[in-house]
Amino acid sequence: MIFGLLVAAATVLGTPCTRVSPDCAEWVKPTEQQTRVLIYRNYPLEAKNENITRALIFVHGINRDGDNHFRTALAAAFLAGALNNTMIVAPRFASNSSAPGNQVGDCRDALAPDEANWICETQRADTWRFGGGEVGNDKLTSFDFMDEIVRRLAHKEVFPNLKSIVVAGHSAGGHLALMVATQGETGPATVPDPVDRESSAVQAAACFFPPTDFLRGGLGEESSDRTPESPWIRTFGGSLASTEPGRQIVGRQISPIYFVTANLPPVLIIHGQKDVPVPLQQSETFAARAKEVGAPMVKIIVRQGKGHGWSDFWKSQEDVEAFADWFDHYLAPLVCRTCSNF
Repeated sequence: MIFGLLVAAATVLGTPCTRVSPDCAEWVKPTEQQTRVLIYRNYPLEAKNENITRALIFVHGINRDGDNHFRTALAAAFLAGALNNTMIVAPRFASNSSAPGNQVGDCRDALAPDEANWICETQRADTWRFGGGEVGNDKLTSFDFMDEIVRRLAHKEVFPNLKSIVVAGHSAGGHLALMVATQGETGPATVPDPVDRESSAVQAAACFFPPTDFLRGGLGEESSDRTPESPWIRTFGGSLASTEPGRQIVGRQISPIYFVTANLPPVLIIHGQKDVPVPLQQSETFAARAKEVGAPMVKIIVRQGKGHGWSDFWKSQEDVEAFADWFDHYLAPLVCRTCSNF
């Protein structure tokens, strides 16, 4: 029903791109890089658009289904009555296990020429979800591509009236979204490309059941499986995490909670009460830390009886409407209050 209305609205308005198709996708690559990442978007990133006042970047989980997340974000924007003034971007961090250096796992994404390929094994600290490097160039990270997307959106020559950017995701994508939300910064003033001088800071974040602390809260110190060969140790970077000091170093590097400051933008988290892989405590401790340092707001919506993901959570009316209500309520008044913090 939602998508029928959305397509009907697009037909009347004639401007937003509202389908998963080549016409609604383009490539993003950092300055002076040939490697690129596919994004789905409702408006071109390089065409001047004075109607856009806010933007949503929605990151997929370990299934790497950027197309589905694009559909969900379109539905949320439509329900918020914001389809014509909201830029929506859904990146795809693709993985193909047939490439040299990425033979572990069973990822079979079809890769275009020069498309970035990411480590398939999701429990390694060098995957896209942790800001790891691309298989062919470990110096080119998922953070670099996320920063590039944010900076392009923030570029006033293209989007002169854009005031606020929100980053969102679920599970692994929620983790990356929080890493981006806690670490944005202004680009160097001396670089030649004006896009690279823009800020990579976002003004809000929204997540489904994200891991926030890999040292505690059910993901770390409570675990009894600490042998160097265990999957838990591999998450933290192999031999470095076989010692307690090394574990602390890597665990902090990949955990959003250790980057929380008073400048954290408002965050919405939807989490299942019975989540086992990523316990609800992960969201609760993140919210407590934000309150402790004086961050504006972290709101948690608990889905009673739900686990780690639930049937059609990414397109259920209940969750899409909660997402849309928060998006509409907080992004409009955010503009000067949070932009001035960065």
